[in-house]
Amino acid sequence: MWTGVVGFCALLPNIFSSLFGAPIIDRLGRSKTMLSCEVIQLLLLGAIPVLILTGKDLPWLIGLLIFLSSFFDAPGQLARTALSPTFSRYAEVPLAKTSGIIEAFDGIMAVAGPLLAGAVIACCGLLYAWELFGNDRTSEDEEIVCIAETDACGVDAIQALLSCTVGKGNLIFNLQGKNAFSFYRRSDGKSFRLVLRPTPDKTKEERLAWLMDGDFHELFDVKEAPAPIPEEARIFKTVTCSVCRERFAESFAHLQNGEIVCSACYRPYTRGL
Repeated sequence: MWTGVVGFCALLPNIFSSLFGAPIIDRLGRSKTMLSCEVIQLLLLGAIPVLILTGKDLPWLIGLLIFLSSFFDAPGQLARTALSPTFSRYAEVPLAKTSGIIEAFDGIMAVAGPLLAGAVIACCGLLYAWELFGNDRTSEDEEIVCIAETDACGVDAIQALLSCTVGKGNLIFNLQGKNAFSFYRRSDGKSFRLVLRPTPDKTKEERLAWLMDGDFHELFDVKEAPAPIPEEARIFKTVTCSVCRERFAESFAHLQNGEIVCSACYRPYTRGL
């Protein structure tokens, strides 16, 4: 319910402030309006994490701050758009390019939030994995192995926070298109598989809020990991392709006309079989 209330608080004042934005700009000037609105929004929205850290994050209070911030959003955007010719003149950049840059940043801001959901999912999974392993340490060498069944952005969080990487050999892909991650600890053989539960039918913004505020215990099902534990990463000898003369790992070598060739130069002979 509170998600809908906060969304309403963000939308309603924007409608009214859009009607009075132009007169405000005419009275105060474009630069003063833009800077004033940006500073006020910064203070209002900056108060939200302070309230959360101090334990005073009451839903109605957060809704009030968003309501007030949204009231200054439309005039600030309108003033910024009106300043585009001034920006172009001082920067000696064509107006069309300036407008394109502004639109690009607006698009990035609109898209970046929902895209964070993938990283949030992985971070919640890592918290769960640390709890199940009984520690919060990153993987030393190949102590912890992760098999990821997706190549979405959540894998980046696993590499950054758990130190499971492709280069070390303890991040393995088994692409199934699922938000599922299997974790193994070599020291004691403990393992488990985390599978993301179906998320409620929500918009991208609502889904991100649900992931950020939810309990990670409720986001994943804990299942048995596929056995056995993956073998440790092997170091292969380097060989030279007889065609392109480039060096590559012997595990990718093919034999063609009695000579070693790489995968790119290899021409398979299958006769359709």
